[in-house]
Amino acid sequence: PPLASDLAGVRNDDYAIALQLCVECALGQASRFRPYLDVLPERVSNLETFTAEQLDMLQSSTLKETGRQMQDATTRQYDAVSRTLHSMASHMAESGAAPDLDGDCLTLESFRHYTSVVGSRAMVMKGRKHLTPLADMPNYEPKDDGRENEAGQDFLKYHVLGEDGSMTVKSDRNFKAGGQIFEDYGDNPNSLYLEAHGFVPFSNPFDCADLPNPSVTNSKVLDVMRSLKISSGPSDPSPPACVSVSGSIQPNTRSYAYYAVAALGSNPSRLNYCASNVDDPAFAGSACIRYAGAAAAVQGLVIQAAGAAEHPTT
Repeated sequence: PPLASDLAGVRNDDYAIALQLCVECALGQASRFRPYLDVLPERVSNLETFTAEQLDMLQSSTLKETGRQMQDATTRQYDAVSRTLHSMASHMAESGAAPDLDGDCLTLESFRHYTSVVGSRAMVMKGRKHLTPLADMPNYEPKDDGRENEAGQDFLKYHVLGEDGSMTVKSDRNFKAGGQIFEDYGDNPNSLYLEAHGFVPFSNPFDCADLPNPSVTNSKVLDVMRSLKISSGPSDPSPPACVSVSGSIQPNTRSYAYYAVAALGSNPSRLNYCASNVDDPAFAGSACIRYAGAAAAVQGLVIQAAGAAEHPTT
């Protein structure tokens, strides 16, 4: 059997679970997971499985690059673990689990397919991904509760991972008997649903648009950004800001910090105060990012950046 060291190069939960799904697929009807495999989608149309032509159709340069990076990373991962994957399947067959193996389940195409399945269906609980048969079947429909972005905490109220590995799923709304069950997947933008889940909601109160960040030439502002590790300079820009329909950026994100510090370029006295406190962990945040008037300054800079952008994209 493959040693643990053979799997040391597996980079994340998606690939680790996809490896096992490939093996279970190869076992055919002998797999104890066969009933679950049979109800999984034959294709997940997320960025992992987009063609080059489909990626080029996206208006968002960020999503295009994300898709290309995802696909390249999966190819590299398969190349690194292909021999181990075949060894895992052969060991299962030799142990009597299955008389024959389906070799089509051990290809790069199969590995990519199951990687996309994991990306679209796995739940992240306590920092790890989990496949949860049956619990992963409800379709998305946002709750109309007017809540603020809670960074996924609302989702965790209704999905609880037990100490024994069990999953308890509670309804996040009332349903009529015999009706379809929906659930809110969390406080996520449409770009994430396309990237991982392979769909774009008709309605999503947490959707936002990618907005290219304004360039910064003020040397003192750039020094502050380097000190706070927001950006090391023009060659290392912060990720595009995800701007909501109200024109705001989610606080406590790198993009918000970028805009807050960049806005100091038009306020020399506050910039000087920030620069004098940037190396003090106790005051850097309040002096440079969460200062009085920061929210208004950020929104003003967002409006300027949107005006200068060719087309903010979702």
